[in-house]
Amino acid sequence: MSEQNPIVRRYLDQLDAGFDETQIHEDERREIRQEIESHLIESLRAGTALSDAITRLGPAADLAKAYCLELTLNPRQSAVASPGQWIVAALVRAGALLASTLLTIVMGSLSLGLLVAGVVAVLGGIVAPFLPSSWLDPTLRAGLPQLVVIVLGVILLAVGIPFSRLARVNLRFLIKTLRKDLIRGPK
Repeated sequence: MSEQNPIVRRYLDQLDAGFDETQIHEDERREIRQEIESHLIESLRAGTALSDAITRLGPAADLAKAYCLELTLNPRQSAVASPGQWIVAALVRAGALLASTLLTIVMGSLSLGLLVAGVVAVLGGIVAPFLPSSWLDPTLRAGLPQLVVIVLGVILLAVGIPFSRLARVNLRFLIKTLRKDLIRGPK
């Protein structure tokens, strides 16, 4: 196919030139080139114009970089992947795991603080009129200041509840990722 059609041959040559800037192993390059060539053949058989099929793939240099990124983040289970790709993939996974852990801790702490502050404010606003005057500031008696404290407490609760749900979702994701990567091993 590529020997017969100069446009396909030129695109595949540009793809090869794009691979020269990457660390993709020669066997992988050959496999990707065959995959792209097959895709173009199938597009032509389906009645798609060659220019449209190439336009959908995008510039060959960008496609080569995208394949390089894909193989770096998700190395194939084969002997052709370079040790550098495995190290980079492991570092990317470790960084994502660390970021997710820190996000879970921050969100959990923030939600817990908001929930506790909200409960204390609501309860404090409700019971303030019934406490001895020596315990409280005299301005926090029944009336507008008490209502303001209760409303602020409800607002803190209204903000804290979604944060706690987000923290739980992130924690589940973190646990799922840990199980997958550490117990079963990376894919």
